Amino acid sequence: MLKKTHPQIAAVTLIFLCLAVVLPLLAPFPAAASSNYSLIRTETVSAINTYLTYPIIQIDIPNTEALSPNDLLTIALPAGLEMDNTPDLSAGVWDSARVTYSSAATENKNAVGFEVAADSAGHHSSLEGVTYNAAGIAPRHKANVKVYAPETAGCVSNALNVDNSTTNAWQACAVGKSFIEIKVLNPALFKAGTTAGRLYVGLQSVKVTKTFDSDINVTVTTPSNTGFSSGSLAVARWINTGKGCMAWANSVATMGTLPTVLDTIVIQEATRNSLTNGETIRLRLPEGFEWNAAGFITASWGFNGMKFTSSLDSADRSGRTLIITCPAQGLGNLPSEGRIYLNDTVIRVADETIARRGDVAITISGPEVTPAKIVIANYADYGVAVSAQTEVEVVAGRDNTKLGSFSIIENVAGSLIPNRTVTFALPAGVRWDDTNFAVGPTGNQTTVFQTRVNSGGDWAKSKNARVSLDGSQRVLKIVLPEDGFPKSSLDIKDLQVKISPDYSGDITVAVGGSAGANGQVRVATVKPPLSLAAVNPSRLTPGIQAQAIGDMEMTESRAGTIKAAPEIIQLDLPVGVTFAEKPTAVVTAGDIQINQVFTVAGGQSVQISFKNTSTQPARIKLSNLKLTLNRAVPEGDIKLRVNAKASGALTNQAGIFNVATLAEAVIGQCAPPAGVVVGRFKIDSNIYEVNGMARVMDTTPYIIDGRSYVPVRYLGHMLGVADSNITWNEAARKVTLVKGGNRVEMTIGSTVMFINGQPQTIDTSPRISQGRTMLPARYAAENLGYNVTWDEATRSVFISTAL
Repeated sequence: MLKKTHPQIAAVTLIFLCLAVVLPLLAPFPAAASSNYSLIRTETVSAINTYLTYPIIQIDIPNTEALSPNDLLTIALPAGLEMDNTPDLSAGVWDSARVTYSSAATENKNAVGFEVAADSAGHHSSLEGVTYNAAGIAPRHKANVKVYAPETAGCVSNALNVDNSTTNAWQACAVGKSFIEIKVLNPALFKAGTTAGRLYVGLQSVKVTKTFDSDINVTVTTPSNTGFSSGSLAVARWINTGKGCMAWANSVATMGTLPTVLDTIVIQEATRNSLTNGETIRLRLPEGFEWNAAGFITASWGFNGMKFTSSLDSADRSGRTLIITCPAQGLGNLPSEGRIYLNDTVIRVADETIARRGDVAITISGPEVTPAKIVIANYADYGVAVSAQTEVEVVAGRDNTKLGSFSIIENVAGSLIPNRTVTFALPAGVRWDDTNFAVGPTGNQTTVFQTRVNSGGDWAKSKNARVSLDGSQRVLKIVLPEDGFPKSSLDIKDLQVKISPDYSGDITVAVGGSAGANGQVRVATVKPPLSLAAVNPSRLTPGIQAQAIGDMEMTESRAGTIKAAPEIIQLDLPVGVTFAEKPTAVVTAGDIQINQVFTVAGGQSVQISFKNTSTQPARIKLSNLKLTLNRAVPEGDIKLRVNAKASGALTNQAGIFNVATLAEAVIGQCAPPAGVVVGRFKIDSNIYEVNGMARVMDTTPYIIDGRSYVPVRYLGHMLGVADSNITWNEAARKVTLVKGGNRVEMTIGSTVMFINGQPQTIDTSPRISQGRTMLPARYAAENLGYNVTWDEATRSVFISTAL
């Protein structure tokens, strides 16, 4: 057994203070992860060709946010220790790894690190030698070294415990027989809601090939640009006498000021017959703590059937010493090593002014026991933390929607107060799903969620906890039972909610109540069921029928959101606007199939149904869109909206949340109301409109140099100019239009026009095409008192009387 080593913090601090004075003009260094190394189990050894099986190195990273991809550290075994396995993956066998690792401390999610070539510094640049145990098959023979991430790092959740089978966040592998390399791959995959990281490196089958003077040290080295720190520590001790014992605690208990039951403490002979008849082993607590109960001892291995006793040292008035007494006879000639388990010991804080928070380490000593310290508890303040475990992406508008999970973690068992409440409040627009939610006189059985204490059974049901919803169905309340929580972590999972069709953004659960839990945790991000977009919004004029507009697109946010017939999607136009004919719907992405398209409500709405759901996000294009506007349609945007209450293919929650519109898009702008005369020329078309009536020309408008040219006579008809007031002077090649008190004269090929006898320069000139005089529409119409507008979507010139 060995004493735990500690880094020389003072020296490092002094160096950085000096640098701060000498180099004040340098840019600040990035935040360092500053890893710390300690032992939670050690071992003694006294013979070569034996194996270290119990040492565990603890690596703590206080700030995992300072880690970057490819940051790494290398643990170097000293000469005399080696990983002697020969890895084998032939014929599908996963066996005899030198290093296995797991991001969740789960054996069947390990990966194997093979020996790979190392550079002069003992590192390799990639992880070609890593092979995954994707099938989840445990090795038939124990690996030399196992690297894993425990669930917590002290009192908080462990960022490196990411629980994914491909372990893409970080990896570990062997480099030769003497190096263990741990490498960061993707810090973005670290667990959310915490920055503390912890890894355990277990030397579970490392061969001893030579003798040592005393301590057996490993060295941790890192590149200069990495977020880890270098260091060294003793993992075992060589005992020349051939005798000795090792000790460890199965787990570290978290404690407050109240009496705390410790996990089992194990004391084992490193070599057989190390302990002698009547020998005593002393376990001494640090100042400020005292033993509250001595527990009992179970003898095993070579000691099986023998009676060892534990008692408080009556001579130690501080209560800090517990004594284990070996049996008076039977020791000294046993065929194998012995082991004893010290169970159900209890410690408490005797003096809060002296007891130091943090690790509580006992000193173990005895005639045949190498003095050492082992950590048995962590002394922390009372408090409760709320930590996210998983976060999911969901779609708005449905019930039975499962959210992510989170944990309520006590700093110390007992932080949550029995018989008081823990509440879970949802934001507006989200409600707890009350399907099959029953309130009974002796407790509730609910499908809203499951409460699991440290991955155990459904705690709320097994403890008959009282669970209820408030009137808004947004606040879920648990009344804690009298015996509280059996452990210090309560996992809340399988949360099911109803989400309003128009909700978007994050779902954050606010944890509160009178039991002592407070905090907020994000459990989901909500996307809308569908987006609606106009390809090219058009200008629309009141009083005109069958005006063509650009195409529309509907896009699913996630595959399978749109449900099959008989459910439909209904698209509504505003009052006064109708579809002149049935639109055409075509699937442009995904494998959904159109079932039917039809207009309803006098053409104000179109309904679409589908034959199936899509396995990929679907996109549907709506074309052949022609709208008729009556003269009462007001000026401004014209929107096409998804009717939430009628669109069962997208949501079943519109009525519950009283939501009318699920999505909408501007498809056009309504121009000012028409005057007495209004008309439209469409480029390259011989059809023109006057007051909503279609007429035929013997030529077509066209565009030259960005100007629209229209035939003068048909323009005159549209503006209400009598044929007698449209004259042509062949000699002067001049056309004249007279309406009311306005006279417009334009000459072929000239950029000067005359308005009531006054010259005006323009940037283009009239032309003759196919025997017809073609005028620039804007200059002719506006000087006769009309408005001229251009609609790119339909390539049309609109003319209306000025208001």
